[in-house]
Formats: sequence, C-alpha cells, structure tokens
Amino acid sequence: MQLRSILAMAWPILLAMFAQSAFTLVELALVGHLGKEATSALGLGAFLFTAVFAVLVGISVGVQGYAAEYSGKGDFKAVDAVLRAGLACSLIGGLVAMVISYACARPVFSILTSDAKVASDAATYFAIRAASLPALAANGAFRGYFKGISQPWIYTLTLVAMLLLNGLLDWLLIFGNLGLPRLGLAGAALGFTIAAWAGIFLYLLIWLRNPERLRERLWPSAEMVLAIASRSVPAGFQQLIGVLSFPMLMFFMAQIGTDALAAGTILLNITLAMILIGQAFGFASATFVSECIGRGDVMVGKAISLKVSGVAVTVALAFALPFIIAPAYALSAFTNDTAVIEAARLSAFLIALAIPIDAFGMVVMQTMLGVGQGKKVIMLSLILQWAIAMPASFCLGVLFEYGMLGIWVPQIFARTMQSALLGMHWFRRRSEPLPAAE
Repeated sequence: MQLRSILAMAWPILLAMFAQSAFTLVELALVGHLGKEATSALGLGAFLFTAVFAVLVGISVGVQGYAAEYSGKGDFKAVDAVLRAGLACSLIGGLVAMVISYACARPVFSILTSDAKVASDAATYFAIRAASLPALAANGAFRGYFKGISQPWIYTLTLVAMLLLNGLLDWLLIFGNLGLPRLGLAGAALGFTIAAWAGIFLYLLIWLRNPERLRERLWPSAEMVLAIASRSVPAGFQQLIGVLSFPMLMFFMAQIGTDALAAGTILLNITLAMILIGQAFGFASATFVSECIGRGDVMVGKAISLKVSGVAVTVALAFALPFIIAPAYALSAFTNDTAVIEAARLSAFLIALAIPIDAFGMVVMQTMLGVGQGKKVIMLSLILQWAIAMPASFCLGVLFEYGMLGIWVPQIFARTMQSALLGMHWFRRRSEPLPAAE
C-alpha cells in the first residue's frame, strides 16, 4: 500500500469533515445577528439534533464495510445491493427518529431551559430539522457506499454542493433577502432540511447514471438489511457515546467558573478538530481492510491498517505541534483573554501530546467498527469513558477543586488507554484470521 493511495483516500474525507465543521461556524455567525435568544436556541436545538442523528450515523459505517468487502471480491451487483439495503435502513430508521423527534421536541426543550422563548424557538428549529433525518441517513448510506468503493471525492463534492446550497438558503431565509420571507432561526432549519433532500437527489443522479441499476430489484433482501443493521447499530451507539460526553464535560467546567468554561470551549473545539484526523484515516483504513477481507487477504489488511495508523499519527502530530511547542501562543489565536489562556495552557499541552496516540486509536476503532467488531469497541468506551473517566473528572476537577487539569487528565488517560487496548486487540496474533462479524 503506497502512501499516495492512503492520502488519496483519506484527504477527501478529511476535507469534507473540515468543510462541515466550518459551515457550522458560518451558520452560528449568521444566526448570531438575530440575538442571544436565537443563538441559545440554535445551540440547544443543534445539540439535541446531533444526539438523535448520531444513532443513524452508523448506517454509513455498515454500508462502507460491506461495500468494500464485496468490491474486494469483484461482486459489484452485491455492492449495489448493499447500498439498497443501507437506503432501506435509512428510510426505516430516519422515519422512526423523525416521528419520535416531533413528539418529544417541546417537552424536552421545556426541561432543558427555563426561558420560554428559547425553548419555543429551539423546539421549532429542531422540529423543522427533524424532517431531514431520513434524507441525512440516506446521505450516510451513499457516503459509505462511495467510500467503500474507493471514490470518496464523490461524497466530498456532493457534501460541498449541499453546504453551498445550505449557506445560500440560510442567507435568503434567515434575513428575508431577495423578497423571500424573513424566517429567522426557522429559516436556518428549513435551509438545512432542503439542502439535505437536495443531496439525495444529487446522489441518485450520480448513482443512476448506470441504467442497469433501474432494472435491478428495488427492495433488498431481509438478510442484507439485517446484516447492515448489525454493523450500523454498534457504530451509531459509539457515535452517541462520544456526542454525549462533550456536554457533560462542559457542565463540569461550568462549575469551576467562567474562565474555565471559556477555556474548555476552546479545548473541546481543538480536540474535535484533531479527532477528525483520526476518523478520516480510520474510514480509509476500514475500506482498505474490508477490501482485503473480500479478497481473503486478512493479514495484508492488518498490515495496511498499521501503515494507515502511522500516517495518521504523523499528520496528527504535525497539527498538534504548535500546542506542544508554544501552547499559550497557539491559544492566542482563539482568544486574547490572558486568564482564559492561562486556564487552558497546560491542559492544551497535555491534550496535544496525547493527540497522536488518540489518532492511532481512532484508526483502529473505525477499522474495527467497519469490519463488524463494534461490540468490543462499545464495551471498552463505556467502561473507560463513563465508568472511569467521567466520575474521575467530576471528583478531581469539581469536588476536589483541581480545576481544568483535574477534568482533563482522566479524559486523556482514558483515551490513551482505549487506544492502547484497541491496538493490542486488533494487532495481536497477526497470523490468525479476523473473527466473524458480530
């Protein structure tokens, strides 16, 4: 496996992830002009939506793994069947999530905030966005399909087109430009939903360029749907574990004080950006390994995943280097408040040191999820993150008043241990074949 092949697979994925993160900031900036109530409602609505959608993200992982395996075998009719099964899972899961979201929106937001205006706006925003859940899940199925057949640029370009459309619609609908109604925060949600469904239309146009696909069986076999679901559910649950951990950490830091909360916001965003590197290379590794499984070259697949891990560690180290060498100077790019910089400085240094190890762990994790070993990943994450790290962070950081270090050291320890244990499990006894998908 050449370095060029690894980068050709990983960079489009990483670019798409960064583009999506950047757009979140753009939407926040647009909504920010509506006032603090709208910004607060956006934060609450977007967080709960992310938590709901996290469960559906696993469909992409399930489709990618099986698509790559059948691609490795050269069975491209089966690859198309995998996509149809993924779309069926998306339709079923997306509709269920949408109905539940509509039913629970207003009661949930009335609990999350005592501000009636913010709760009402957040519920409206969330309910409009919920209409996009089937489309987003189907987008995930197409994303997994194109990554699985080693064509990640199709996913990247489609996502960029969706983001551009979303940005244009936000500008039009939030502020009522070009004679359209001024919808405010609801306009942001409507723009997002329209762009999500437009993405499905674009994906279908690309996929149906082959007219043979119109003559294939439309509804997939129940066996294939269940197979996709068996890999998708653990991957989605793993995503949910990660999503829920960040607001919990924000709550801990809010107990320390305003400076700590501001510093924590910066540190969490830095951590999220660094995690994207490991995830991108992890998705690439999952495709390469699944292709090898399809060809029966299990040991070659493990060797490739080790090489991909090495590249991910190198790239992550390059991004983390400024925070290792001069953390205070690097943090000054995000704030000029000396108290906030001082509160974050040492934690940023320790996080940066651990980022390359975490990148290694993310590659192994995404590979294991892609080949159907998600249960082991979930159990390890639950034990290390929620049974050990979270209670330790609360006790050390809040109860025993060790501040930011007390919160972050257990988190760094848990993620480092997770990387080490997953690596030991994945690469042990390299002469043996992979276990069957769970």
